[in-house]
Amino acid sequence: MLEVTALRKTYATGRGGVRAVEDVSFTVDEGRFYTLLGPSGCGKTTTLRCLAGLESRPAPQLSGGQQQRLALARALVRKPKLLLLDEPLSNLDAKLRQRMRIELRELQRRLRITTVYVTHDQAEALFLSHRVAVMQNGRIVQEGRPRDIYASPSSGFVADFVGDATFVPGDVVEGGVRSLGGIVRCALSEAVAPGTRALLVLRPERIFVHAAARGEPNEFAGTLRVAAFLGDHLDCVVDVAGTELRARAHPTAELGRDQRVWVELPPEHCLAIPDDGWRPRTLARTFDDDES
Repeated sequence: MLEVTALRKTYATGRGGVRAVEDVSFTVDEGRFYTLLGPSGCGKTTTLRCLAGLESRPAPQLSGGQQQRLALARALVRKPKLLLLDEPLSNLDAKLRQRMRIELRELQRRLRITTVYVTHDQAEALFLSHRVAVMQNGRIVQEGRPRDIYASPSSGFVADFVGDATFVPGDVVEGGVRSLGGIVRCALSEAVAPGTRALLVLRPERIFVHAAARGEPNEFAGTLRVAAFLGDHLDCVVDVAGTELRARAHPTAELGRDQRVWVELPPEHCLAIPDDGWRPRTLARTFDDDES
């Protein structure tokens, strides 16, 4: 029914801080009568006031993670039927934000509280949510499961906002898009048809760089421009027929600048969406002949 762990309370005085409660821990089982016994000034009343929420640890003395946990606890103590959260993790550092995501996800799943969460952080939305609604200019432009929104975005805006992507314009043909000096076999959204213009949506983590051809579908020769080591992979930039693609390679791959390489674009991970004139932040750079 009640569990107290490492409770501390310090009062600020003109001579510095005075510790009134020091690492108090105890458990009271449901239906039991538990007494705090001691002389005047021993801390028993302060302990009780802390349990009642009548004593406060000034917020500026708490770390960012502690402040967020305290705010969440205050929201949950009344057992709300609806929890509204507005950018609750935005002021935390990257590692603490990742830990808080896990805590918040597990807490919500365990308590099963209906939650509406507002964030601009795509990773938070994908990690925490059962469903996500992507908004643009005051409207919901796509709503669905995180996996579906990431894999099958309805527009260039959604594809660009939810995850990293490279966008390559091209002409739609039967079964794919004419681009990169050939035909890129890919899934076609319902809104595109042969003879129209489209944008290829290519996720960097699903484009693979090899030092030699393997005979796989959607394999294109190119020139390696960048191979940056990021621990679990090489973050690569490859010039394919004058178009710059971001891709991944195994971290142990021996690759060098200006090396001839092959990029593999698995057809099941390539998507063509209508080219409606919208241009994302990461539209693939196309080199002029002199540049390439």
